[in-house]
Amino acid sequence: MLNSEITPEGRRITKLDQILLNGNNITMLVPGGEGPEV
Repeated sequence: MLNSEITPEGRRITKLDQILLNGNNITMLVPGGEGPEV
C-alpha cells in the first residue's frame, strides 16, 4: 500500500506493508484505479 500525504514541504509517499484502521483515516482501494504520480 502506498500512503500519500501532503505536507508543507511537499508530497510525501510512504510504502506500508500493513495498515492500522483506527477510524480516523480510512482509505478506499480501487482495483485497477490510478494512484498518485510517484
